[in-house]
Amino acid sequence: MLLSCVRHGESTYNAENRVQGQTDIPLSELGILQSEAVAQALADSSVRARSDRGVVTDVNAKADVQVEAVFERTEHRLWPPIELVWSSPLRRALQTAQIIARRLNVPIVTDPRLKELDAGVFQGRLRRDLETLFPEEYARWLAGDLDFVIPQGESRRQLMTRGAAVLRDIAAGPQQHVVVVAHGGLLTAALRALLGTEHTLNPFALQNASITRLRIEPAGVTLIELNNTEHLRDIGPASGGDL
Repeated sequence: MLLSCVRHGESTYNAENRVQGQTDIPLSELGILQSEAVAQALADSSVRARSDRGVVTDVNAKADVQVEAVFERTEHRLWPPIELVWSSPLRRALQTAQIIARRLNVPIVTDPRLKELDAGVFQGRLRRDLETLFPEEYARWLAGDLDFVIPQGESRRQLMTRGAAVLRDIAAGPQQHVVVVAHGGLLTAALRALLGTEHTLNPFALQNASITRLRIEPAGVTLIELNNTEHLRDIGPASGGDL
């Protein structure tokens, strides 16, 4: 299955540079504009996919055999149409998902496993205050220790396990292409687990309302596109961190 993973639009906490975690806060005004832009980008692709029915030659078949397919053309790639939107139930993600689903005219399904990292005592705090309030804990977090559990929260490894499991379960569904709206921490943690980069500091960073595409199949996981923000050129990115 092809998964188009979208980080939610900018939230009010992103705008204030506060740690969100699982705090349930809404999109900012910029976040709504970003969500509308990513919805339009996905809708444009979906419209092309649904209307651009053509004949594609199967290079693995005999020379005189052609296969009819519905495809979404994006540069040199062929995508199937989007059939469903999965979302975290947290408001900033669900608002983004609702804007996308309305534009695509497809249903939404929520899964609590798509929630952001439970950032425990860090949640709601300004990032600049964490070093003063929690010097030892924040230092361990910055060091990238996968097994460090934020007090009253969870660890990166727990998030990686949760994120990889929910994306694999989504990919086991009957659809060919779905949108997954979630959070920067959750999505990058899932990518680390699925692509086997657990031994390094997180190499991924996703901006608000970015699109990351991956294909999950029984044979393996392929990262196709990472942090595409072309649709935000006229709006501007948010400045908040992954959590």
